[in-house]
Amino acid sequence: MQRVRCFIAVWVEDLAVRERIRQFQEALVGTGAILKLVNPEYFHTTLLFLGEIPAVLVERVKQTLQGIRFHPIRARLMGVGTFGGRRPRVIWVGVREGAEELKRLAAQVVNALRPLGIRPDKEFVPHFTVARVKAVPSLDRLRKVLESFKDFEFGEVVFRKVYLKRSQLTPRGPIYTTLFEVLAVE
Repeated sequence: MQRVRCFIAVWVEDLAVRERIRQFQEALVGTGAILKLVNPEYFHTTLLFLGEIPAVLVERVKQTLQGIRFHPIRARLMGVGTFGGRRPRVIWVGVREGAEELKRLAAQVVNALRPLGIRPDKEFVPHFTVARVKAVPSLDRLRKVLESFKDFEFGEVVFRKVYLKRSQLTPRGPIYTTLFEVLAVE
């Protein structure tokens, strides 16, 4: 049986915001940390990770997502943080305004897919991963850059689409393909 690795997300499509996030990535690289940077075209927040699911279930997910109703979500991407405690593993850009709306949208997606037996593996936290940390020769240098971007405003975005994406893992990084999209109700 064919399986498909996929997830449901909203995407940062604003080019100016992507560019500001890319500049933050450059500052991170300047710390000497060994990082796997996220391609700016792939800046997104995952509403629900589905994992490897049977291809036949992908069709049922598409049908279910057609019933999702949401209005465009205005979000202000601001500030940065890490996951992983004292030794950061993931570096992200945060969401100030719009976080509650994204949480409601994620909950709506989870509730819609629950009858299909799909459950979240963790609680949704609105964030946009920009780098995965492989090694940090100087934690102080990394912390200084993170501190300098703590309240940085990357810009405002409007999410008008929810995407069902296929994720193919390759040695060069993931390749994302849109399988389905739901448009916001204007």
